[in-house]
Formats: sequence, C-alpha cells, structure tokens
Amino acid sequence: AKSKGTDASYNMGIIMIRKGKYSKALEMMGGKTCKYNYGLAQLLSGNYTEAVSQLECAPKSAEAYYLIAICGARSGNTSLMYDNIKKAIEADATFRAVAKDDREFLKYSTTGDFENALK
Repeated sequence: AKSKGTDASYNMGIIMIRKGKYSKALEMMGGKTCKYNYGLAQLLSGNYTEAVSQLECAPKSAEAYYLIAICGARSGNTSLMYDNIKKAIEADATFRAVAKDDREFLKYSTTGDFENALK
C-alpha cells in the first residue's frame, strides 16, 4: 500500500505493537487519536492516563472498557477498574470469565468489590 502512495503509517503502527515496539507504534500512529489501537499502544507503553483518555473517546466496545479496567488495575485506580469491568461484562458477558482469570487483576481477585464487579 505504501508503494502505491497510500498512507499506511497507522497500519504499520499496529504491526509495531505486535512486535513490541510501542513507542514506534505511537510515533507511526501519531494524529490518529480516539482509536482503540492507539490506546492499546499507550497502555503498553505505561502511559495509563493517556491510554484511558484515548480509549474513552474511541468507539464504545467491551474491549475498550476492558483495557480501561486494566489501566485502572495497573495504576491502582480501583474505581476505574471496577466500573469498566462492569461495562465490559455488560457489553459482552464473555469478559466475566476472562476477567476472573486475568493476571492483571490478580491482587484484586479476592476482594468483595472485584467479585461484585463480575456479577
């Protein structure tokens, strides 16, 4: 696509995510805000606040809510985590089982709040 004159930078950014080159992915995706994959690259880069910002303005989906919940877990923002786990499960019930076994939530998995979020 690039050889034909198409701007393939965003798609190349997705490939960089898969290769674990998150800062390169963000560079290639520059300007493509409010996109799920841009938020994912921010999360994987450790930029949780920016990841949440990008994912909140991206199209609403169970996957986006789930990534926001992971941002909450990694940053210690439990209300963000619990609220978005609930939203992910409401949008797609299969995330109940995913969250239950996800190591991202391991230190919260025995709390009553976490169990309530999974209901």
